[in-house]
Parts: sequence; structure tokens; C-alpha cells
Amino acid sequence: MERQLTDEAVNKAREEVREWMRSRPDVTAAHIGQYCTLSDGTVRAWIAGGFPGGRDVVGQILAAVRRAKAGEILAPGGQESVTLLVDEEKRPQKVARVGKFYETQTARRIGEILDFCAEHAAIGVCTAAFGVGKTEAVREWRRRRGRGVRGAGVLGIQQHG
Repeated sequence: MERQLTDEAVNKAREEVREWMRSRPDVTAAHIGQYCTLSDGTVRAWIAGGFPGGRDVVGQILAAVRRAKAGEILAPGGQESVTLLVDEEKRPQKVARVGKFYETQTARRIGEILDFCAEHAAIGVCTAAFGVGKTEAVREWRRRRGRGVRGAGVLGIQQHG
């Protein structure tokens, strides 16, 4: 199997992440993992040098750290605030918070679909990119409105292309 990135490139990226994390002791691998599709264990192992990681792993971690450096995410003292970027091109939006759940546009749309399906005994399909909150939106809908509805859930289908 051919390596996607050289050791030099991986080590340079790893050092960039480590250096930033030294300047931000409040941030852990779990925090970085929240802003990419990687688990906190994967992020932690990569930062520690446990494995080299390919373009995807290194790219996702670096992207999250660079967004944090730019102030887009993980602002210092940010436990009380949330910044949600729906589209990289758009400015951050304010999002309604219900308990620990944030009512995003995706969550509202999924709620509308689930309401329609429950009312009309229909089957609905929701598609969106990984990590936008489809599963959490369904869980929150069931918690608030769909307790008597059986079978409302999410089936993950990954497209290869």
C-alpha cells in the first residue's frame, strides 16, 4: 500500500496541531473531533504519533485547527456560546437552543418531514452530508413530539462515487 503523505508532511501538520494545542490548554482531541468526522480517539492517536494518517485524517484535523485559529470555532471560553457555520461562504448564524439541542435549519426541516410522515403514515427520506445533525434531529423530534410514533429513526446510507 502506497503512503498518501510523506512523513515530513505528516510531522509538519502534527507539529502545527500540537503547537496550537499548547497555546490552548482548554482544547482537547475531543473538541477537535467535534468539528470533523473523526472520533476523538482517532484525533488523539494521530496527535500522539500513534499512526501517520492519510490525506483525509490529516486534512480534517488541520482544517478544524485552522478554523479554530481563525476564530471560527472553539473560541476561548466558548463553552457558553455556539457558532454554527452552515456554509463556509456564509457568515455564522444565531441558532435557537433548546436544552442542549440547537435548532438548526437542518433540524427544523427534518422535524417538518417527520411531522408530515407521522400525520400521513408515510415514509420519509432525509439526505444530507455527514455530521450535519440528522440523527440528533430525529432523536430530539422523538423526545419532544414523537413518543407515540414507532419506527422513526435514521438509516445511514453512504454513497460511493
